[in-house]
Amino acid sequence: MQSADKVGDYVTRLRMLTSKMKRNGETIDDVSLMEKLLRSMSKKFRNVVVAIEESKDLT
Repeated sequence: MQSADKVGDYVTRLRMLTSKMKRNGETIDDVSLMEKLLRSMSKKFRNVVVAIEESKDLT
């Protein structure tokens, strides 16, 4: 994620990529997708990531 990206735009781009991967036979579960999203967030959103991880509510 680039620092100028909006979270919504980034999530949309990530969903499009995972859809393409699934069409090509890749199996991606929601937990893996969420982990990728949280790991790749820019430092600007670090406090949001920590709050989500600490709550352990990844839904």
